[in-house]
Amino acid sequence: MKKTLKSLLAGVLAVLLLVAAVPMNISVEANAQEFTSGDYTYTVKDGNATITKVDKSISGDVVIPETIGGHGYTVVAIGDSAFYYCENIKSIEIPATVKKIGYTAFAGCSKLKNVTISEGVAVIDASAFEECSSLQSVEIPASVTTLGNQAFALCSSLESITFYNPETDINVSSGTIPYGTTVYGYKNSTAQEYAHRYNMNFVEMENPNKVTSGKCGKNLTWEYDGNGTVYIRGKGEMSLSADEPNWRTDFREAITTVVIENGVTSIDYLAFYGCVNLKDVTIPESVTSIGVSAFGSCRSLTKIAIPDSVTQIGPETFSGCSKLEEITLPSGLTEVSGWMFMDCTSLKNIDIPDSVTVIGGGVFECCTSLKNITIPAAVTTIHGGAFRGCTSLTDVYFLGTQKQWNAITCNDSTMGKENMSGLTDQIIHFTNENIKTSDTAKDCIFALEGQTAASLGSIVSCTVKVLDKNSKAVSDKAKLATGMHIVLTDEKGNVLDTVTVVVPGDVDGDGEVKSSDARQALRAAVNLETLVSYEKSAADLDNTSKKQNINSADARYILRAAVGLENTKDWLDTLN
Repeated sequence: MKKTLKSLLAGVLAVLLLVAAVPMNISVEANAQEFTSGDYTYTVKDGNATITKVDKSISGDVVIPETIGGHGYTVVAIGDSAFYYCENIKSIEIPATVKKIGYTAFAGCSKLKNVTISEGVAVIDASAFEECSSLQSVEIPASVTTLGNQAFALCSSLESITFYNPETDINVSSGTIPYGTTVYGYKNSTAQEYAHRYNMNFVEMENPNKVTSGKCGKNLTWEYDGNGTVYIRGKGEMSLSADEPNWRTDFREAITTVVIENGVTSIDYLAFYGCVNLKDVTIPESVTSIGVSAFGSCRSLTKIAIPDSVTQIGPETFSGCSKLEEITLPSGLTEVSGWMFMDCTSLKNIDIPDSVTVIGGGVFECCTSLKNITIPAAVTTIHGGAFRGCTSLTDVYFLGTQKQWNAITCNDSTMGKENMSGLTDQIIHFTNENIKTSDTAKDCIFALEGQTAASLGSIVSCTVKVLDKNSKAVSDKAKLATGMHIVLTDEKGNVLDTVTVVVPGDVDGDGEVKSSDARQALRAAVNLETLVSYEKSAADLDNTSKKQNINSADARYILRAAVGLENTKDWLDTLN
């Protein structure tokens, strides 16, 4: 038995010695072979080669081969640690055939100054160039989709890194790109996000592949003209999709003008949010709704007119529009939505439509230039913080009675409407209880044709509020017209008197002297038309105003003024 076992062992040993004496490739995985050619050791599988290690004495300028000479194998990857601490390499060129640069592939190559990564490389793995302390600049081609953790960590001389793919997945850990490196990339790219995350210097590059037109709804298209203007065309609702590029992708800060053409029925939420240089907006009558924050933080927008077709405006629509001074709200609006004008610090005046019943929370919060505001009698709800932080607001004119004001709810708060809304020190005026119609000429105040409500400071010395014939407050820019009312108040807001505006020659109350006014005066002179007191005062120009005697001479004066033969200023001097 012992002899047999000894014979078997001898036979096995002989076989092993025979095998060792025969040269062969070592299998590293199924169907893979490893062999050395020149300075490189490769693993080959299915005709594709990966460099797994190199001769550590390699130095100078290195060009990675595309194929292994004499074999026809394509070099597709640089394996993990392949050039690890090859400290004498000065430059490296990586061909387009290579798809992946492996983990720590060139780590510790301390003399490496220049790296050329060809278009075709898709992955730069973790720590691939870590501690390449002489590396000064790197360009990452558009083909690279992944940049691993610490890929360029401790590259102490790296001055710049450039990304040509706006969506390269850059590992967000600190040190993947060294602090102090200037990052070059496209606007709104992952490179920009990384740089901003770690307070690194970012330089925006011009994107040659910018999309300048596309869809923004089922039946809508958009186009950027290259000079600051975006056009929205088509019929139907605007709908912006994250899957399709739009003007916000590359042109958000370049946009100065938006032209929405007739047929568009809505403006999507966030549509123009952050367009910080937007100055001019055209909204057609076809639009019926404007979404949340549609024009938020448009810091250069100074004025905008919203057509009466719009019935719904979302919250925060103009929030942060710090230069907005003038806005026209649609006449059919029923709610001023929450925070709509928050931080509009330049807004001084605004007309709230008579149709509004609800003023949302924080609507005018921190509108620090707002001095007075008129609230329609239809308002039944004022939500919390509507006027919080309005440090210049002194007067609130409510076009209803005090009883109606007291009935307004504010979030059903037990703190009271004033405390909840931010109206704490303002004077509340209830104009409907104070207006009276003048019966005689002595209750009138004469104003020159073309004067505005703001100019009344030169006519009277007390505080004034100008209302139209329907007792609705008019803006400072509105022309004075016969029949308007002026409410005179003292510093505490107590009503001193109410008088009626008379613009000599403006019989019909439109603020202008025209031939139609002369005709109206002539009809009154021959008893074909009856004028009310203030209309008579406007028509009586021949120094008989106290008697309000209208005759053909008055009509003649008005007609001469209408054709430029009379100076209306002369009338004002005489009448006053």
